[in-house]
Amino acid sequence: MPLPTNTSRPNLPYTPDQSLPNNSRFDLLGRRPPTAEMFDAELNALTDDVNRLAAAINEVEAGNIPGSDNPLNANKVIKTDGEGHLSFSLIHSHQLAAGAVVEAALAAQSVTTAKIGDGAVSQDKMAADSVVTANLVDGAVTSATIADGAVTTDKIAEGAITADGLAENSVLGPSIATNAITGPKIANQTITPDKLNVEDFGGSPGEVVTVLSDGKSCGFEDIPFTGRIIQLKSALLKTQSSVTGATDFKEFSSPLRVSITTQKPRSTLLVFLSANLVSGYSQNSHINYPQTLFYALFKNGVLWDNASGTKGTNQTSGLGQIHCFDYQDVRNISALCSEVVPARGTTNTYSLRALCGADYYVMMNSQLPDDAYRNYSGVAGISSLYVLEIGG
Repeated sequence: MPLPTNTSRPNLPYTPDQSLPNNSRFDLLGRRPPTAEMFDAELNALTDDVNRLAAAINEVEAGNIPGSDNPLNANKVIKTDGEGHLSFSLIHSHQLAAGAVVEAALAAQSVTTAKIGDGAVSQDKMAADSVVTANLVDGAVTSATIADGAVTTDKIAEGAITADGLAENSVLGPSIATNAITGPKIANQTITPDKLNVEDFGGSPGEVVTVLSDGKSCGFEDIPFTGRIIQLKSALLKTQSSVTGATDFKEFSSPLRVSITTQKPRSTLLVFLSANLVSGYSQNSHINYPQTLFYALFKNGVLWDNASGTKGTNQTSGLGQIHCFDYQDVRNISALCSEVVPARGTTNTYSLRALCGADYYVMMNSQLPDDAYRNYSGVAGISSLYVLEIGG
């Protein structure tokens, strides 16, 4: 409210010389008392000063401050520098004291996204359940922002995971529940031969898928090879080879030997032997005296039971025996033996061995003599060993 500017006073005139300066006011006291006019003049001057001050104060209004009518000063506040100077200024953030702006002072929706600094809103400042699905932009949640184990089965909506949402090779065999993949879930022509690994499903190389007796499930079986020749291994010996002074079965100097690895289970191995042998006394550096020799088939370094027996008067176990009368009495021997091998991948080695005694030779593919029974020319024959695998 404005101050009164009409304070009353005695209507007594005064002149300046009656209202003396402060430093000389009533300087005459002690000489003579002040007059009534002097007191009245002082009071009147004081009253007039009060009235002028009240009028000046009343004139200080917003509309009367210099610059208040300038459009450039709109929305600005008056600022003093403390030395009697006023100016119009905008309020900036650095002029606000910490905590000066409280929540109650903010208008609704006054804080927008553009006014929030990067990283200003942390997890601790967010109320529980304040972020819902509708607040997330597409692609906002990436794999790197999801904590390990945060996405559980209960949090995945029915049908939320589609084929397009799965990375290539992201679903492996151990991740698929038993019987989870049924016929209707397999697109036509999606299962190609290169995607089938029968070993992952209990099968073995070479097996085929067959329908089991229940008519619903499948199993793995070998391709039927019963009675068919699966493979043939052979060894041919054209050169002369010998066993010297053997009192037990030994291989020839150039072995007649065959190794085979079965390709199918329950296969039958047929072993066929054909060899040209002769025996004789060795002390005269040629074969000239009659002698009995024994021969046998060995499997993996051991006398093969399927091709052994008790032969000769000395009870020697072997495949067979022959008696040669002289160096020209070359005998052809042959034998056909077999065995069933249960497992595929089984390796067996078959070889011909012979014995004849400490002072005798056994010669295979012996060349006939042409000079004093010492030098040999011509080929007496070819010895061979065949092993066939036949499907069982």
